[in-house]
Amino acid sequence: MSVAMRLFCETPTVDGLPCGHCAECRRILAGDNPDVVVEAPEGQRIKVDQVRHIKDEFSKSAVEGKTKIFIIEGAETLTPNAANGLLKFIEEPADNRVIFFIDD
Repeated sequence: MSVAMRLFCETPTVDGLPCGHCAECRRILAGDNPDVVVEAPEGQRIKVDQVRHIKDEFSKSAVEGKTKIFIIEGAETLTPNAANGLLKFIEEPADNRVIFFIDD
């Protein structure tokens, strides 16, 4: 989340870190920013239905800003079918989309 916070933070620290207190940082922490999509394993794995949700969100433009951020937590838990489905649509990057794959 700190990466998304840094990209949207209204008052970063002198070191370039997110402040954690501004309205944007608080919204991201609360899961209320429509331009930040976070997907994590449901149970043990990230499944195909979750990738479909990401794909659907990926096709939409940013709502409030210019950039849409996707954070996939536990990327190592993608099922083979989910990973293949994800790779098919991220191979051709879209403008103003940033995807972070995070392994636990």
